Amino acid sequence: MKAIVRAARAGWTLGLVCLLVACSGDDDTGSPAPEPEPSAAQSCSNLAGKTIGGATISAASIVAAASPVPEYCNVIARIPPKLNFEVRLPSQWNGKLHYNGGGGFNGMMTPPSAEALSKGFADVGSDSGHSADPFTADWALDDQVALVNFASASIPTVTNAAREILKVRYGKDADRA
Repeated sequence: MKAIVRAARAGWTLGLVCLLVACSGDDDTGSPAPEPEPSAAQSCSNLAGKTIGGATISAASIVAAASPVPEYCNVIARIPPKLNFEVRLPSQWNGKLHYNGGGGFNGMMTPPSAEALSKGFADVGSDSGHSADPFTADWALDDQVALVNFASASIPTVTNAAREILKVRYGKDADRA
């Protein structure tokens, strides 16, 4: 009888030890812990110097919030030969892209849209492929590339590059553009 009691105790002890080990919470599967998500500032600065969607990014920096505009990453880029643009990437993105058009004959960088950024839109603007006075079109007489960019190519070209930049920064394309 003592042998049976000892065997039962040994069985219970072994079962209890196995149960405690199984429930110990040690779920080490041998794989490393996932990397923490980079901050908005890190994600922004990581864009500088890259070529994405045919555009070379010369600078990317965080612009501090100033009412009503929230914090955003200002990306300055160029598509050869001379189509300059900026993408403003809000830290809290709504999944949409807003193209901020210029006035007159453009020729200069459009400023950020406070309204679009305050609503969480990524905002993009360009010089439409040339630097000039926005009230004259003299530049078009001698520059066919600038004329084509201004007339039809700059908006789709910049939009495509901006969408690729969104994919890199946010991990997904814009839901609407």
